[in-house]
Amino acid sequence: MDVYQSKRTKLTRPKTRKTDLRICTFNCRSVATDNRLAELLEETNRIKYDIIGLSETKRSAEVHMTNRDGTGVILGKRNNSSVSGGVGFIINKSLMPKIKEIKIVNHRIGYITLQVNKNQCTIIQGYAPTAEYEEKNTQISTKI
Repeated sequence: MDVYQSKRTKLTRPKTRKTDLRICTFNCRSVATDNRLAELLEETNRIKYDIIGLSETKRSAEVHMTNRDGTGVILGKRNNSSVSGGVGFIINKSLMPKIKEIKIVNHRIGYITLQVNKNQCTIIQGYAPTAEYEEKNTQISTKI
């Protein structure tokens, strides 16, 4: 306990523990091939991050892998009737042991639940179409 003293009373204050979590998002506009995924992983070495949420991955199949350096990669697949969609995560190796649950719900939503100190933290990654899409395709809020 930190102790500090004013002129009249002696007060104690409990120490607090602070945990910083660096969360990024990136619209990768396709990591459909292994070469594109390798390029993206190489670029992540240039930034400081704990978790990167990815959107528009456009993968035809889900990917769950650990890279050679310990980085975790979780990619959901795109919608079967389309070439767009897909969400995923790149997880720093320091956070890999803290993962409680990872779920890709569908081609638009995924989440990770972490145990950070005594707290649980859930990070949600979503992908929604842009204004370029037709109005009938953007009515997804009721499905979510």
